[in-house]
Amino acid sequence: MKEITGRWLDDQAAVLTEIAFEAIGDVESERVKWLRRANRLLRLQLDLIQALDRHRRGHKQTVEVRQLHLHSGAQGVVGIVNAREREGDGEK
Repeated sequence: MKEITGRWLDDQAAVLTEIAFEAIGDVESERVKWLRRANRLLRLQLDLIQALDRHRRGHKQTVEVRQLHLHSGAQGVVGIVNAREREGDGEK
């Protein structure tokens, strides 16, 4: 399976190299125009996926702390901390 994947990646690299050299020769070719359009569509798709993810999470933000230094006399909390909802906030 790795051999097939390796050959496929080699083929894809060769195709991309060919496209790049053609684009260098003729910057405003039809192929380049379509590649730019495809790139814009892919970026739009990513934006839509991220917006859907934010919608599903309910616009809640998450902060992940990977490293924390506590000096002498300091206090810290280990675990999940949820902010209390204020009166009138949230769903009923």
